[in-house]
This record gives sequence, structure tokens and C-alpha cells, in this order.
Amino acid sequence: MFLGNTKNQKPGLFGLKNSNRDFTQKNAWGKNCFNSSFPASLCSYLHHRNLENIYIKLNSNLRVEHSNIDTTNFYGIDPQSDNLFYAFETQFTPYQQYLIGTLPGVDLVTQARDTGICLQAIEIKIKLTALPDNTTCDLSEEFYGCEIVVRPDT
Repeated sequence: MFLGNTKNQKPGLFGLKNSNRDFTQKNAWGKNCFNSSFPASLCSYLHHRNLENIYIKLNSNLRVEHSNIDTTNFYGIDPQSDNLFYAFETQFTPYQQYLIGTLPGVDLVTQARDTGICLQAIEIKIKLTALPDNTTCDLSEEFYGCEIVVRPDT
């Protein structure tokens, strides 16, 4: 996702101006990083286009509901704000009060740059996995598979 002039532009993803990931480094583009960076960028792009995210949640009867949520509410701050910081694989410190021991990291924590205050903890459950990948490309299709990630803190 790119909007603008390519001259003298550093590698990056749309909207991710302030982040703990350095997109000029090769390791920021690996599968595990890209699986959380790209959806964050996509949300910012949807906001830029005045579109909302699809929001899937459980209602009070524990039934799945589909609705929409704008990115500002999802992030807890306008995604175009210079005060937004994308903290990937970071502790959501407001949860510490409910835990004895080490607080695990969250896929994405949105933070206010000026104060460092955590705004939202976002676990990204849909993982973008290309099939085949480098470990399965030489195998027949019967050995392809999908990836599902479930973490204890989810």
C-alpha cells in the first residue's frame, strides 16, 4: 500500500510512521512481523479511505455478531495523528494489575507518543500465510496447510 512519490522514500507500510519496528531493516519484513504490521497498516488505509473495519464479537448471549468499527475507535486515537505509536509485541501495562508474574506481549499496543500511555491492546488472530511457502513449495498440495495461532493470553 503506497500513496505518494517513490523518490527518496524509505521502506515502510502505509500509516505506520511511529513504531518500534524499523522497516528499513530486513527482519521487520519477516512473516511473524508482517502478520501484525500489515493489518495495522490496512486499518490506517481503510481510515484514509473513510471505510470501517469489520468487527466480529460475541454478544451477551455468546453468539457471534458482525458489525463495523472505525479505526479511530479501534486504535483509541486517530490513525493519522502524529501522537500515535505502534508498539508491536509489547506489554499492555494496564493488564498488569490482574496478573501475578510476567505480563506477556500483545501483537499490537497503540500508545500515545507524548505520554507513553497504552490506548488499546490488539491481538491479531487472522494470520496472512501464503501457501505454499518456502517450507512446502517443493511438496505436493496434499501437504499444504494453514496456520492457526492461539496464545494463552488470548
